This record gives sequence, structure tokens and C-alpha cells, in this order.
Amino acid sequence: LTLSTAETTVVANDVLGKINFVAHLEASGTDAILPGASIHALATDTFAADNNATDLIFSTGASETATERMRISSARNVGIGSDATTPLGKLHVASADSGSAAHADADELVVEGSTAAGISIISDHDATAKIIFGCSEDTQAARITNTQSTGVFTIGACQTNGVTKIEAGSGNVRMVIDDNSKISLSNNDSGSNNTVFGYNAYNGAMDDSAE
Repeated sequence: LTLSTAETTVVANDVLGKINFVAHLEASGTDAILPGASIHALATDTFAADNNATDLIFSTGASETATERMRISSARNVGIGSDATTPLGKLHVASADSGSAAHADADELVVEGSTAAGISIISDHDATAKIIFGCSEDTQAARITNTQSTGVFTIGACQTNGVTKIEAGSGNVRMVIDDNSKISLSNNDSGSNNTVFGYNAYNGAMDDSAE
């Protein structure tokens, strides 16, 4: 099956082909006989010898002609939601437009809303829900976990000699927990004049200025 346009000069917003899903014989009429779903290919730029930029758009209806719900862009990004027609990352899920952009270092998954926005990680009562941070050398370098049945929430580094840092202000490190059960609290950006406490705190401080 090939769907083809008859346009000899394709420009942005030209439809290359479209499939409609509709119940034309539905006796109820009105909304019931409107397209309930559709898939269409939309040109997003003027076609040329080196350009055929096209988005694939999926639409569904509730009480109207099917409208856009998901898009796969020519930039290989996926947008879900009517406010994700220009996906801000590899996967962009939007309930509304916040007017903001995604950070370039964190745009593989973008979750957006105009008021509250969030991600729910839901597990069985006795299981552990988690977010794992890893790399090619270590599939679990750090993690955030929660076990509902025991009421235990954890956050931290999983590597040998791993360190957990907490920042405040303009990204300034204010608290450090190391692998020797030492906690260092810093009152300035340089890390000097730290307060260090914990197991064997004074036997090898975190930095030369610790007291």
C-alpha cells in the first residue's frame, strides 16, 4: 500500500497521505460518523533534492473529528499530547504548554504541564520502586529507591568510595556524605571552614581545611 500526493512542489504542512478510520453507516449520526482516528504524513519543510522532512501524526477523537494526540517528528523525536506537536526531547509527554524549554543535558525524556507536572513510579506494596543511574562500566552507579512496606527511602552513590553531595543556592555544594560515614557541612563555596562529623570524623578529614 502506497499513499502518494499529487503535489509537484511539496511545502511545509502539505499532507503526503492519510488514513481515516470512520463509521460512515453509524445510525446515530453527528459525531458518530466523524473520523474517529487517523494517521497522516505531514511535510514540515519545502521538499528539495536533499530534504523530505516529514512528521507522522496519530489522531483520535472523543466527541469531535479526530485530533492530534501523538507525533513522530523527522528529527526522530516523539511527542505525546496536543501540546507536544514540536517535541522538546526524544520523548516529550505534555498535558499543557509551560512555555519553557528542556535542558540540553536532560532532554531524552521531557514531562511537561502548565501547572503541576510529575512522574509516578508505582510498584507493588512489598516491592522497591527505583531510579537507577548507570553507565557502560557500571549499571548501578547511583540510585533513588523507595520500599513502601518498610517505609525506607534511599538516595545515594553505589560505587566503591562513592560520595553523595547536596547542593543549595546556585548549585553550591553544602553537604557531602562519603563512604566512611563522614558528613561534611560547608558554609562557603570553597569548602573551607567545614564542619565534619560522623564515625571517626577526625581521622582523615574530607579536605585539609576541615576542623
